[in-house]
Amino acid sequence: MNTFDTDDTDPSQIRNTLLITRHDELQPFIDWLSEARPGTAIWSVQGIGGIGKTTFLGQIQASARRYGADTVYIDGAIGFTNASDLLSYLHSSLQFSSSSSTPLFGSLLNQWHERTHSKKTVILFDHVEEMSFLESFLRKEFVPQVPFENVLLVFASRQGLSIGWRTDPNCVVRLKSLDLHPFTWEQSMQYTFEFGIHDLQLQQKISRATAGYPLALAFAVQTTEQQETAKFGGDWEAVLEMAFRMFSEVAPHLSPLVEGLAFLRSATQEMLVELLELEVPRDHFRDLSRLSFVRTTEMGLVMHDVARTFLLNDLKLRNPQQFDNLFLRAVMVLEKAIQHYPKRLTYQVCHNMATLCTFRPSALTFPHPTMQMILSARALPNCEFLIESDVALLHDMLDKGMASGLFLEETMDHHGLLDVLIHLSPEGFRIVRDRHGHPLAFAAFVPLCGECLAQLPPHIVDMVRRGLGEDFSTYEMTHMAQTDTVLNLMSCVANETEEHTFFDLLLALKVYGWAELSQGRRCLLFGSRPEVTSFYTQLHYEPLYTDTVAPTPGSIMFALDFRQKSMGRWLASLLLNTEIAEAHSTVTPTVESLREALKCLRRPKQYEHIELASALGMSADALMARLSELLLEKRPTTPLTVELQRVLALTYLGQRQGVFAISRDMNISRSTYYRYLEQAHTALLQVLTR
Repeated sequence: MNTFDTDDTDPSQIRNTLLITRHDELQPFIDWLSEARPGTAIWSVQGIGGIGKTTFLGQIQASARRYGADTVYIDGAIGFTNASDLLSYLHSSLQFSSSSSTPLFGSLLNQWHERTHSKKTVILFDHVEEMSFLESFLRKEFVPQVPFENVLLVFASRQGLSIGWRTDPNCVVRLKSLDLHPFTWEQSMQYTFEFGIHDLQLQQKISRATAGYPLALAFAVQTTEQQETAKFGGDWEAVLEMAFRMFSEVAPHLSPLVEGLAFLRSATQEMLVELLELEVPRDHFRDLSRLSFVRTTEMGLVMHDVARTFLLNDLKLRNPQQFDNLFLRAVMVLEKAIQHYPKRLTYQVCHNMATLCTFRPSALTFPHPTMQMILSARALPNCEFLIESDVALLHDMLDKGMASGLFLEETMDHHGLLDVLIHLSPEGFRIVRDRHGHPLAFAAFVPLCGECLAQLPPHIVDMVRRGLGEDFSTYEMTHMAQTDTVLNLMSCVANETEEHTFFDLLLALKVYGWAELSQGRRCLLFGSRPEVTSFYTQLHYEPLYTDTVAPTPGSIMFALDFRQKSMGRWLASLLLNTEIAEAHSTVTPTVESLREALKCLRRPKQYEHIELASALGMSADALMARLSELLLEKRPTTPLTVELQRVLALTYLGQRQGVFAISRDMNISRSTYYRYLEQAHTALLQVLTR
């Protein structure tokens, strides 16, 4: 929920939070709360980013309190190291008494069963995808032992609960699902009216353009408050683009703060001051907190992921130099912040650093003669969870993806191993899909514990035993919910697709793995081929093998260990090492100098000195004429193609458009647009320097 304490300072010019509330969807929960002794129920609330899941949980919580129920809100984005941390948080939130003679789980259950005779309990789990490593514990041990009456468990995530919940007999009979959808036309019109827009034509314009998407709808209304004439058109992505531009005009004092918060994702006032190197008055910080895509937490202000992705991609395109400067400072600010936050909050800071990997060009390469690929600067594809229809497709991918060499190459039944991993930990799968929902890559993680070791193939267990040495016996006795280590036993990446390269897909799996490991855990992986081993080495994975057993190809185990050292320090080192070296001479033509020159095409009479013109030995006017010619000629000069030429023309010629508008005009995804734009810059520079 988006709240902020007021004080005696001047009132803000920005209206307080425009909450998107839902009444029809809330009714089943009101019905449950109205019953005298309802049976324990489990709800999975799901919907895309920006649809209003957190706000909806706030509605449930407020309703439950009105009915006198105990409520506990658990934010998965904060992070819990293991099941004990989660149980301890529940125990203290429900204000149960502690007993040194009774185990924590037993104490919680005993007092909970006693309390439910007279009082309901509502537990709300938000951002469940951020605590997926605890799903097995919640499904297999927690849910079967909660009281049978007066308990409501609500899990909110973008993709819903994993398939294990829908097949587990302890859960399926209690489980209900709710998909949050965009607002209807009538709801959008009512919302705009309730928050002060009484002009019918403007109501219709905003409702039509936002298509009921809550994040865009709230921001469009908030922006319109500050500007009498609002010109919204296109779809909700175009509305976000227009609203951000309009907002920078009507609230210029907040523009740098919004950009700074986009890099940090969550920040205090002091962190923004350090990042931006300017004073941030308290009233400006309060105005920032009241934006519809910003919420207040115990960590400070947090920006919504959808808005953050849009802002960073837009700034990267509009002002690459400013993007690079803020990026480097943000990494250092976040690394410093980790040292001051309590341990239970460091997960979110580490997660913020991990997500920066998706916005930065990387110097990492995949060292294979046929796969010389460099990670592009565009956002990596998202990883999703396993659904029932994926199983057959993953088996098919195994047959087609063997050449990638990203999983164990010893003689084994790979399909049998895949079935075992799905049975052991369906929550541990990460899937990258194309725009049609078909899997392009996957990785499987299972907890290193006695239960899993007992069901894995013997030769894999032997490899783990050789890698861990004396520590192996400890994990044979470790419970799934208490382990500090996970195994990545299988990964598979399809051939290069239209939108993503092989390396994009591979690194996407690893980036999301980093985010999940940042609670102070360790991941073990196997290097099956020399090029994969080289890739792990670049990422600072540590090889594990005992001195008495020589490693053999396909059996080298690597560890990414955050149990003792800070993930923040490791990520900061990795991110700062990927900085692209700046040109040391102004006479060396670079892609960066080309981009600066291209941006001058829209202001032909406003440039004084163009670095690229000096490097090429041309006058500024001659360079501008040459660039215009290359971007408009009917038959592009090789290596420029018609598609690359069109990307450049739409980006740099005529009226400036944002990435959403350009990708829509070209009928391609945003990630494809960024890939084409980078290829176009490189090709154009080759033409100019011949």
